[in-house]
Amino acid sequence: MRSVTMGLLAFLATTPGTADEMARRQYEALTGEFEVASKAAYEAYNKAATDEDRMKAASQRPKPEDFAQRFFALAEAHRADPVALDALTWVASRCVFGPEAEQALGLLARDHSRSERLVDYCGRFDRYGEPFKPYEKFLRSVRENNPHREMQALASVGLATYLKMVKERTERDLLRFSFPGDQPVPKRLSSDLKELKERDLDKLAEESARLFEQVIERYPEIRLTNNIYETTGEIAKAQLSELRDLSLGSQAPGIEGEDIFGTMMRLGDYRGKVIVLDFGSHRRCAPCRAMYPFLRRLVKQLEGKPFVLLGINIDDDRGELKDLVQKGEITWRSWWDGEGLEGAIAARWIIRSWPTVYILDHKGVIRNKGFLQPDEINGTVNMLLKELETAKP
Repeated sequence: MRSVTMGLLAFLATTPGTADEMARRQYEALTGEFEVASKAAYEAYNKAATDEDRMKAASQRPKPEDFAQRFFALAEAHRADPVALDALTWVASRCVFGPEAEQALGLLARDHSRSERLVDYCGRFDRYGEPFKPYEKFLRSVRENNPHREMQALASVGLATYLKMVKERTERDLLRFSFPGDQPVPKRLSSDLKELKERDLDKLAEESARLFEQVIERYPEIRLTNNIYETTGEIAKAQLSELRDLSLGSQAPGIEGEDIFGTMMRLGDYRGKVIVLDFGSHRRCAPCRAMYPFLRRLVKQLEGKPFVLLGINIDDDRGELKDLVQKGEITWRSWWDGEGLEGAIAARWIIRSWPTVYILDHKGVIRNKGFLQPDEINGTVNMLLKELETAKP
């Protein structure tokens, strides 16, 4: 496939047309090669009859990293052409982490930080779930250099969201070192412990809040091309509210509503226990359903302990949930938050994705949160149970 594309590129180089037109054709040939290879691997996977065949098909998926150098060469050869920005954002969007992403972001900052055409790339605020310094440097470059109002808004929200994520992720990672017993800490965290401890979490929170406030004041009405529902001001208000009211160490807000059988239940009634709140949707969220066996084991293992697991079901059919309880698939009590993508409880807790887990201590203080994995839930719960035992007179 690559030899065919290289031949096509050579042909395009000799095809009449302006330099801009030839650069655009080269870009389209490269993206076309990647798309054709991706489609072939996808079709092979769907046709595969055995796990071995599926694994073979999956291994044939093209890797964006293998295409990166050709996109870089195109961008360097046509630095003043719009195709250079397209080539670099193609790499940055698909490689995400690693040296290729770092190089792409560095070149974008160097050559295109003033471009209005960065709007689509900068408009994705959820691009990073873990710290990646080159992305932060890129956003700061856009904020410093870009003269366009819309780009100032997007880069500001993006940077504020990124800094908030770094704070939350660092808190979550550091918490692992406090888990009791012999639960192993991931190697990546052990090697990064010094860096984790050196991050100034208060400074991250302060800058993030200040940027959100600036967006609310200066750019509240900007609409994103990939989000027709919220303006930049609305996004900033929600993020700022979460940063101030739902961070680790904050007192959890109350929850009051009907369970799936129509009986009123209140979060405050469970004060004095370690509480796991599981926000999810049975109907729409496969990862939520995949968590059921673990959650059932958790409830069983901690039976008789000062612990409770409570669900918040969003956008679910009440009758279906009742059946799940009767079949024993759900063994914990749950609020029903309506048959809509955002019920009143989810809105108050600013739930953006499922499953989202909050873990509260016996005083109702938020001690961990996020898309927590089973080992994180186990470790946090055991840590808080130990704290509760120690606090008893």
